[in-house]
Amino acid sequence: MKRKLCSLAVLTVMLFTLTSCMGRGDTTSSPFQVKNKKETTTEAASSTSREDGSTEPVTEQTSTEVIPEATDNRQILKDVYSSYRSILTDKEASIKAINWQTRSYYWNGEFDFSGYGYLEDRIAFYDLTGDGIDEMIFLSGQIDEEYGDCYIADLDIYGYLDGSVQNLYHIDSLEAQVAGGTRIALFAMEGNRFLLYYSMGDESWENRYTVSEWHGDGFVGVEELSYYTQPNEDYTAMEEAYRKNGIDIDAAEYVSCVQNYAGQIRALLLQDMIDDEVVYSMAESVPDKAITYDLAISYLDIYLEALNGTPVGDEFFASIAGEYDFSSGAGGWGTYLTVKSDGTFEGTYHDSDMGDMGDGYPNGTVYLSNFTGKFKNPVMESNGNYLVELDYLNYDKLGDVEFEDGVRYCYTSPYGIEGTDLFEIYVAGTPLTSLPEEYVDWVAMPRAWGDDRPDNLPFNGIYNVMQQEGFGQ
Repeated sequence: MKRKLCSLAVLTVMLFTLTSCMGRGDTTSSPFQVKNKKETTTEAASSTSREDGSTEPVTEQTSTEVIPEATDNRQILKDVYSSYRSILTDKEASIKAINWQTRSYYWNGEFDFSGYGYLEDRIAFYDLTGDGIDEMIFLSGQIDEEYGDCYIADLDIYGYLDGSVQNLYHIDSLEAQVAGGTRIALFAMEGNRFLLYYSMGDESWENRYTVSEWHGDGFVGVEELSYYTQPNEDYTAMEEAYRKNGIDIDAAEYVSCVQNYAGQIRALLLQDMIDDEVVYSMAESVPDKAITYDLAISYLDIYLEALNGTPVGDEFFASIAGEYDFSSGAGGWGTYLTVKSDGTFEGTYHDSDMGDMGDGYPNGTVYLSNFTGKFKNPVMESNGNYLVELDYLNYDKLGDVEFEDGVRYCYTSPYGIEGTDLFEIYVAGTPLTSLPEEYVDWVAMPRAWGDDRPDNLPFNGIYNVMQQEGFGQ
């Protein structure tokens, strides 16, 4: 069962009234539409770690795989995503070797993280620069020869700039195994910006939020917010300090700025061992874009297939219009989708947890999402299936919490639709043996097919490529 926290309920209780800490902006993304970037130098924005764990910007010349000038946007995208694939395959070992600081836990037997799937999610694709091409964001590091893994990880963002795929941002040794551990979360924000949350320490501790913004030739840090605590000299009390851009502020301004950040985030890109309730709530309130190495390679291959596919025109959507469902069949949760003949769609998601009770909601919690969106750019793949791209996805009341008749209603993002911008479409009559096993398992469950499955798909289907989740008509 998929559950979301009441996205910003914790913030509502913990944080003060919103005050403006930074400007707002808009970002658009259309993978088949490439906007012109400002012609500037090819130096990539970067950071390097200081001994105290903070970072300072540096620049480095990091161009890779010059792409010939092309007038066809699809050709540019083919070249970009092919370059991304090459970069990932070159760094496969160092990406997979990151142990997310779990080696010491395994040694001490304190906790077994082997069931925590997100620990393998080290890559994300997201348009941070607003040019219509997703950047590729990932963590990697040097492999420890003795143990075969790596607990010191670097953060890299690659993107298309001035005719080539380049390293647009780099932080060396962002992830390190210090005594108390490090925690990170990377969020996409409005206005071609991203928010990096970084926390580390032991008896002293620092939480830091850094906002970086795209400036045409690299990402530039535009705001830094920090909270630092340490014991006093005789260890009788803890000393605290709040700062914004290096200037002391009070706690009220600090939490107000954090609340403002929470209102501007649009996606979770990467995370590691978040234990701060506010940041965790922020992470649960937006789509999670982080994926595994193997899924990233599969995603790039499917995207390249889409770019090489045969366009079939928007009239294709009339042939798949109708109602679709994604659920376990047990009734506790489900996502229901209505696709229209022009490619637009609307739907609802619900997940009832009557055991999640508290003051003011003795009858449990219901997680909800009302959403609208649009598919576009349908193409036929070489295998005869179809691919469509997500044009936009809008949520109603995302992050809101309401109470009615003893039930808490939390508005969240829709399970099955979130976390991707590519969907495969399977038409009725397609042999089940030619479809992904994950898709067949999802549509078989609510229909109680068991071992007695039909030879061919008896309805049209929609498959979330990134999250491996499937809808049946």
